Amino acid sequence: MRIAAEPWSHRLFWLACLAAGLVITVACLLPAIEIGDTAYIGAGDEQRGFVFNRSLTLAGYVRPGSLPFLVGGPLLTLAGLYGLARGTRVPAVVLVCAVSLAATVQSLRIAAELQWTEIDSGVAVCGRADEDRTLDECAPFLAPAIRDLQREVLARPIARDPEFGLLGGEDGYRARALVGWRLLQPVVFLLAPWASYRLLRLRIQQPPIAFALVTLGVLVVLLVLFLRALEDLA
Repeated sequence: MRIAAEPWSHRLFWLACLAAGLVITVACLLPAIEIGDTAYIGAGDEQRGFVFNRSLTLAGYVRPGSLPFLVGGPLLTLAGLYGLARGTRVPAVVLVCAVSLAATVQSLRIAAELQWTEIDSGVAVCGRADEDRTLDECAPFLAPAIRDLQREVLARPIARDPEFGLLGGEDGYRARALVGWRLLQPVVFLLAPWASYRLLRLRIQQPPIAFALVTLGVLVVLLVLFLRALEDLA
């Protein structure tokens, strides 16, 4: 089924899908997230600190949580090419909407795990003082990489010192976005509402109604994120 509507707006949409797919694919090859941990030997004025960092690429860190980007990038690229060549068709619009929404949801989940502290501030520890959360619970996507880094640190000769210890224990870590993530996240955030609008237009002929529904959905998501941020600060 082909949708007869404004040709220029449809071609612009498919061009955006093509560009988004290429950007996401390239972003998966670039350093996306830096993780780190801090260790120490001794105490007081004689304490010595050690910093260990590692950069991750999504292409080199294949987990279920990275598949929306690793698979989504090529799918969006192919959908964009198909839409430009064959015009707007329902299955292609549904595919783009599903991929962009899945990538957006996963990017929000991963973003919640990114918490960075400066070297002299140590590491962030999972949970607040009144909580009992493990690393796997508060950072499920990054936990395997952090555990691997910790194992590498503890295997070093310096870790044989009886006073050697990880500053935050096994649940402490640092993580921040690098260039790959900074490229990827805005793309999926922008494409998802546009794809949702195109999907709604398959059934809703009035553009203002479809636009209003998408805007309402975006506002609800922003409100949820704002309330979650307030809860984390409490």
